[in-house]
Amino acid sequence: MSPPPRGHWWMWKRFLIAVFLIVGLAAGATATAGLLQVKQIADAIKAGHNSLALGRGVVDQAPPGEAQTILILGSDKRLHNFGGNKNVRSDTILLARLNPKGGASTLMSIPRDLEVTIPGHGQDKINAAYAEGGPSLSAKVIKALLSTPTHRFKINHIINVNFSGFQRAVNYLGRVYTDVDRYYFNDNAPPAGGGGAYASIDIKPGYQLLAGGASLDYVRFRHLDTDLTRARRQQTFLRDAADQYGAGKLIRDRTQLARIFGRYTQYDHSLTTVNGLNKLLDLVIFLGSKPIVEVPFPGQLPLDPTDPFVHVASQSLLTKRVNQFLNGDARTPKPPKPAKTSKRPQKRTKASAVPGMVDASTLGESQGAALAAGVGLPVYYPKLIPIDARYPSMIANVYPRAYSIDGPLHHKYKSYRLTLEINGGVDGRYVGVEGTTWKTPPILDRPSETRSMNHRKLELFFDSNRLRLVAWRTANGVYWIENDLRESVSNRQMLAMASSLTRIGSKR
Repeated sequence: MSPPPRGHWWMWKRFLIAVFLIVGLAAGATATAGLLQVKQIADAIKAGHNSLALGRGVVDQAPPGEAQTILILGSDKRLHNFGGNKNVRSDTILLARLNPKGGASTLMSIPRDLEVTIPGHGQDKINAAYAEGGPSLSAKVIKALLSTPTHRFKINHIINVNFSGFQRAVNYLGRVYTDVDRYYFNDNAPPAGGGGAYASIDIKPGYQLLAGGASLDYVRFRHLDTDLTRARRQQTFLRDAADQYGAGKLIRDRTQLARIFGRYTQYDHSLTTVNGLNKLLDLVIFLGSKPIVEVPFPGQLPLDPTDPFVHVASQSLLTKRVNQFLNGDARTPKPPKPAKTSKRPQKRTKASAVPGMVDASTLGESQGAALAAGVGLPVYYPKLIPIDARYPSMIANVYPRAYSIDGPLHHKYKSYRLTLEINGGVDGRYVGVEGTTWKTPPILDRPSETRSMNHRKLELFFDSNRLRLVAWRTANGVYWIENDLRESVSNRQMLAMASSLTRIGSKR
């Protein structure tokens, strides 16, 4: 069997979430079966014979019940075993934090092109540390990068993943609904294509089920994207995947999945012991109901096009983000106070009421009217949009797009998608306006809060302190506006767009 293509970054992250679920569900069984279930999981992992040989002080043992940080490295490797690391760089550097005292489990992706000092090798991209000294040197560089004068950054576990056989595990775990922000297309035909330098892809915008090659194409896409944008797309996919795993399947097959994990990953020795694994299980169970928060790494792209590095934006911002990651800072806004009963009609939002918004009724109506006849549900468009936003040039069945979502049990739901480019779509800045007859899509599970605006009950979904998505439900379906990958549209602007949604053919 030929090896999987390069760049399976999302698979490593997705597999990590599955592993946490596997061990967590297994630990849940220990309430009735004692430590036997934990021992079975530990034995299944140990059977892979892939325990990492780490130097002293590379990983720190966490006391029972205390927070733990896991480093996940995804290496660009095609071998049937791990072997040496020379000339092999880490494609993915992901940190996961389980903190029982925090409001959330946290994730942080470190850009692989980040400039760092590698002991004994000078300045280089951080992924070069793997080639020079494997997981041990990578961990040492990361700890030095994220430590502060008052706090030594600690890593409690290391998981190292290669490509061999990994497709089997990913396929086993299933498919994912995700909200594709824009049209991803490359056919390798010059001049628009990459001439073979980039993978072919053809995925249209909108909420949809991605599986197999389509999922891989979407998350590994790098044509015209920056390292930071790719990381945000992968983290978004990870969040969606984590929300959709079926617990029943993992309970039934937890031992088999642990064997796959043991065979196709390397791991620190404590994950093969009952004591070390049990400490991790306790945290997973405790944090099972808490959200997963993505803490963005404060990377800064170079102004000089010849500079190959991503740089740390500032040391103060890095310290702030590290603290947020360590403390499990969910940053979920407080629930709104109950609205006072009033017989006065509520005022509609005007463009002048929110800074940086303009009235784009004419353009929005023309976009909505282009697909309203064949959608199968009422079409709403935002009258107000950010001043630096515009609708892309119309492309049949893409901008705008009328389509059906493949739901559970092969049910198809009528849907449509309007897309807005922010600042020309530079650096992944695309805002989506979605409508569908599917009233229970996974993306709308567990809103952070609800808020009444302009006679509408809006559901708000926060990512840290940024408003990621605003949804609105009607008798005919559900509608939402999703922020761009960088979440650069302000909270007030997101709310202004949502509250200005207007139905085609009406003034409201």
